[in-house]
Amino acid sequence: AAGLAALIRRPLQAPRDPAATVPRTWAAIREALGYIAHRPRVLALVTVKSAVGLGNGVLTVFPLLAGVYGVGAVGAGLLFAARGAGALVGPILMRRVLSNRAWLLTGLALSMSLYGLSYLGASAVSWFPLVLVLVFLAHLGGGSNWVLSNYALQGEVPDRLRGRVFATDMMLATLAIAVSQLVVALVVDRVDERTVLAGCGLVTVVYAVGWRFATRRLSLADPVPARAPGDAG
Repeated sequence: AAGLAALIRRPLQAPRDPAATVPRTWAAIREALGYIAHRPRVLALVTVKSAVGLGNGVLTVFPLLAGVYGVGAVGAGLLFAARGAGALVGPILMRRVLSNRAWLLTGLALSMSLYGLSYLGASAVSWFPLVLVLVFLAHLGGGSNWVLSNYALQGEVPDRLRGRVFATDMMLATLAIAVSQLVVALVVDRVDERTVLAGCGLVTVVYAVGWRFATRRLSLADPVPARAPGDAG
């Protein structure tokens, strides 16, 4: 990451007007939330990562799952490696979707669904190599979801508010991950590991279906709408 960043030669931020007033923290947060609330497309993109985040509790049971299959520490490492490989490959495979904004919302719904369905499948199989394949596919979907939503937000949010909107996006995603892992931690001693996988996968699938239903009338192929009444700036 440091090597790639060192290759950047263009400024990453437009020059700030010295006479402009820097907003206070809470005022900036309120402004970002107000902007998101008036933009259904931005609201859809800011809430999309929560699907995978709410299913992220599966990571808590990876070491326990390795014990179930009798593959020990090496198996636990392979599960995390499959997760990382999927997250790396997914965005590369989804590059064609990035070139067609009309496909983005459908691609986001499919990527969420792939994550959830893969973990539902992993909860039902008994062959460890197949579990690794399903974990790879799950995080192929999860990684695609993350990159597609970030890319789409770049085109929807003006420079002046982009940092605040992305901070809100990250806040919601991180909150979803924390909630998922805390819930799993509370039940993991009393619930079978396969049930945890199935539960997390089902939560993600249900969220994906509900999210797509709620966004069915939206299209990212349309021009970015003019400023809504009440928007700041």
